[in-house]
Amino acid sequence: MVETIGIDLDGVVFNVINPWLSNYNLRYDDDLKMTDLQSPAIKNHVKPECDVKWLYGPDCITNDIMLNCEFFPGAKEFLIRLMDDPDYKVIFITNTFPFNRAARGVRISEEFFGKDWELCFIADKWRVKVNIFIDDFYEKVWSYKKFNPTSKVFLISRPWNAKDKWDKKLDELKDLEKFL
Repeated sequence: MVETIGIDLDGVVFNVINPWLSNYNLRYDDDLKMTDLQSPAIKNHVKPECDVKWLYGPDCITNDIMLNCEFFPGAKEFLIRLMDDPDYKVIFITNTFPFNRAARGVRISEEFFGKDWELCFIADKWRVKVNIFIDDFYEKVWSYKKFNPTSKVFLISRPWNAKDKWDKKLDELKDLEKFL
């Protein structure tokens, strides 16, 4: 039986956080780093004068970021191994901003050309049924487990979820290999 693996993109596969913070730091003369983000609400970590519409908009989260951001360590190689294994089906499940969806699709297509994968844009990720689900937001893994109790659900460790308790935490996506 083929196992389906649902994987979030931003914060799990791709590090969009560092280039996003670079844009913010340049505009607001700040020195915010990913390690400073101790909660998922980035607006709680930025300067008060930061315009939240800009912070979450296409001028800050540019298509260039989506097309050129780095993979987290080992993520690309691990995904290629999964895609090459007939026992697994990779489904990228993302809540990417609507203005970045085309760029996100182009990037995935270029990186994994000729591989078997699916891409799903959805806010309520729990609606996509998979055997294994991986995300970096506690609320997403919690809701996924609530609505899909038989799925194995993993939380990728990031600064914004360090305080969250979850029985299946991974340092990086590639660490999933020990559970397969």
